[in-house]
Amino acid sequence: MAILLILNPISGDIDKSNFLKVLKNKLGKKVNTLNIFKTTGKNDLELLKQHLQEHTYNKVLVAGGDGTVKLAAECLLNTSIPIGVIPLGSANGLATDLELPTTLDASINVALGQNTRKIDALFINGNLCLHMSDLGINAALIKSYERSSVRGKIGYLFAGIPTLLNNKNPQNFSIETNEQKLIRHGIMLGIANSRRYGTGALVNPEGIIDDGYFELLIFKELNIKEIIKTLRDEKSYNSSFLEIISCQQAKICCETPTDFQIDGEYLGKISSVEIKIEQKALNIMI
Repeated sequence: MAILLILNPISGDIDKSNFLKVLKNKLGKKVNTLNIFKTTGKNDLELLKQHLQEHTYNKVLVAGGDGTVKLAAECLLNTSIPIGVIPLGSANGLATDLELPTTLDASINVALGQNTRKIDALFINGNLCLHMSDLGINAALIKSYERSSVRGKIGYLFAGIPTLLNNKNPQNFSIETNEQKLIRHGIMLGIANSRRYGTGALVNPEGIIDDGYFELLIFKELNIKEIIKTLRDEKSYNSSFLEIISCQQAKICCETPTDFQIDGEYLGKISSVEIKIEQKALNIMI
């Protein structure tokens, strides 16, 4: 068996040396080849695509956060090669949604196991989205986080406080789905292929990552009480806080250019997005 490990050395501000030791001990002589591709933040996608063209693997392991998983997915869409996710990032939303183990030993066991699940993928303005995207406050928070020198959850906290204080103004979103046209007023519009954000917040409780549908989440106001509910896994939301629309394709236009992110990566301010879904596009170890 040949395995490729895609490793983000700085994700989550976590030292990966112990992980590598545990992984190599578990593999022992079970594999013929273990190659390691370390991300650097420079031309990672192009270099990884080239590497995969030159080598053949039975499985690809990903050690990092949502961004590193997305990197692997960009190269393995609609292939039979399974992806084993070891959640070692600041945000591990996809792993959380798939209920993957959080302990190192258990997560490696799942990644090296035999059980797989084919999940859907979204394309937003042509960009791959595996997990969560949004327009508004959360994207602005990610922008602040990326500019900060503090990593991990503390970094999100430091970025979050000023972002929330400075972004309270709602705007109109024009929404066109395969079934309806409507206008909604809110502080943020989420595009959800799964149920949770990387923080674990349950914002799309009825979402299923392989059902051929995605959800639009219209957050109408900044309500701390309701936000706390999402962190407690409570499924009932006040309709004045959140509205959920399930669909298979959509176009959204913003009243003003708005901060935009996909899977934890800030992509600037935009005025509109088009969303399409590709069913069962990726093979993930569970």
